[in-house]
Formats: sequence, structure tokens, C-alpha cells
Amino acid sequence: MTLKIGAKSILLVVVLTLTAAGPLHAEDEPDVVKALYDTFAELGGERPNHQSLTTDADGTVTITGLKLLMQNFQQNGEDVRQDLTAETMVFKNVSTISEGLFEVGSMTAENAVISISTPQVETVRM
Repeated sequence: MTLKIGAKSILLVVVLTLTAAGPLHAEDEPDVVKALYDTFAELGGERPNHQSLTTDADGTVTITGLKLLMQNFQQNGEDVRQDLTAETMVFKNVSTISEGLFEVGSMTAENAVISISTPQVETVRM
């Protein structure tokens, strides 16, 4: 029996594999990031995502390519969406106070942009 696999079939398998892999999964996230992402998901209905996440030996958490929906609501019958993107976000001196509650000594963001959109107003970026 001979099996012929075309280039399109191989490409399809590669694309499906990469799509299924997606961004880091929740089990790969430090507890403080998981709690933050879960909270934003509850508030806005979408879970934030990122390109990469690292945790240093001292507990510093660095997130790159962060995209999160800050709020998605209706005002005067119109959809209003507020998003935040950040090239890099760093949390330092993270400590656990109790299950699901954390203290962060400092948080910095580089190239962070807040976008606000409504059907009547072009997206405003800050």
C-alpha cells in the first residue's frame, strides 16, 4: 500500500497543529497572572492573551505582547469596548497573601496603549 501526501495536506497539518498549540495555556501561567487574566475574563468576557511569559528566579514575571479587553459594555444602547495592549508588562516582588490574592510590589508597562471604540466614535488611542 502506497500513501501519497501532497504539499497541501502537509501544510494543513502544520497549520492545524500551530492553531491548536496557540498561546500559553493557563496551566503554564504563574498564579498571579492566572488570577489577573481570570478577573479580566469575568469583567469583559474575554480572557487576555500574550506572546510570551517568563518568570525569573526572583519571582519577577514578564509578559510580552499582552492584549486584554478592559471592558465591553453598553452605554446609551451602544457597544463600548476598551482594550489594552502592552509590548511588555513586568510584575516585581510578587507575593501570595492568600489563595487567589496577591501583592505586587511594582508593575511597569512599556508601549502600553488603551483603545476605546464605539459605533459612533472612531477608535481613540491613549
